[in-house]
Amino acid sequence: MRVEELSRVGLWSTSFLSLCLVVAACGDTTSGKAAGSGGASAGSGGASAGSGGASAGSGGASGAPGGTGGKAGATSATGGTGPSDGGSGGTTGGSGGSTGAPGTGGTSAAGGATGGDSRSDAGPGRDAAAAGGAVGGNRDAQADVRPTGGAPGTGGTTTGPGGDGGGGVPSGPLTDETRLSFTDSYGVTSLYHRYAAGLDWNKRVGLLIYADGSGEYGLKNPTSSYLLTGTNGLVPVAKRNNMVLLTPLAPGVGCPDGDGTCWYLDSSGISPPNKARWSFELVKYVQKQYGTDPARVAFGGYSSGAQWTTEYFGPLYASEIMTDGVAVAISFGGSPKVTSKFTAAFKANVPFVWDVGDQDGSYTGSGSYGVKAGYDWYTANGFTTELTVVPGLGHGRSGQFGGIMDREIKQHVP
Repeated sequence: MRVEELSRVGLWSTSFLSLCLVVAACGDTTSGKAAGSGGASAGSGGASAGSGGASAGSGGASGAPGGTGGKAGATSATGGTGPSDGGSGGTTGGSGGSTGAPGTGGTSAAGGATGGDSRSDAGPGRDAAAAGGAVGGNRDAQADVRPTGGAPGTGGTTTGPGGDGGGGVPSGPLTDETRLSFTDSYGVTSLYHRYAAGLDWNKRVGLLIYADGSGEYGLKNPTSSYLLTGTNGLVPVAKRNNMVLLTPLAPGVGCPDGDGTCWYLDSSGISPPNKARWSFELVKYVQKQYGTDPARVAFGGYSSGAQWTTEYFGPLYASEIMTDGVAVAISFGGSPKVTSKFTAAFKANVPFVWDVGDQDGSYTGSGSYGVKAGYDWYTANGFTTELTVVPGLGHGRSGQFGGIMDREIKQHVP
């Protein structure tokens, strides 16, 4: 939907616009969601050992301590001065897994610290790091140990992940941990943050997946209110909505955008589709650990992460991870760059939503990578779509990401 089309759909009025704040997610909005069924499988399972069962499997190994870290941010050709200097230092890695229950193995949490990279919100078309990051040491994290557990005893049963109701306590650690490492079946490795503490496992637990923009300032500074913390940070937003939060960091280095990490260009020889495949295998791994409800999934991202959402991960894998929920693209999100594998049921149940400033180059241009191209493609291909255009805003959206995701989760996630 274009700004010039707003009068036609009757979604804007003079009185409404006068109440809009620059930081509010208001503007041209069309919404609606096709009804669709989508029962899910039974809740996350454990094994109930019968008589004579085998002993439980051993727990996972303990996490390695994180290194001090960070790297100096490069000056962006399009970005301004970064909002903060890069910090040094890291925190101790998470503790190891506990002894596996019968039929289920323990898991380990690998720890690590993230060094601060400073960053500026880039101009149209790019996220870039700003000068001022402090030089740190190497960043280190130990890979998760894939657990194996004891077999159930005679007569024992195992219930798979998923389910519409509360599934009890899952096998994954009920902790908030950063800089965990994951390697996919093709040998691609990258890091992720996972937040699973403080949720009500007697109710339906969902999954919130979020990819940051190029340079990934919000993920490399996990204590900053830019993305993760504060009242409307992604961490409290996920907990308020009873969802595990998963934030993958893009594999590879050497991307010409940001500080070398991004989702939509090759990095270290890893193509965007292969980055999407790595993130898909990570999502499935976490879903198996926690048995999250596939009917309560929200995924999305900002800028480069928005391109991951609509151009790669969504078209290739979204139909395999969810039966209901929402996809959210903030300040980018073009048409698919791969052959899409969306199912008819997915189209009926999962809307695609864009949120962008009217001064943002991703809205005023950027060709097939821009917001209008993405919105038009998904609308023409039978999706329920929604476009929010915020007056007066450019590409920078610091501190707004959690609020946008919270709004869409409340509207679209059951």
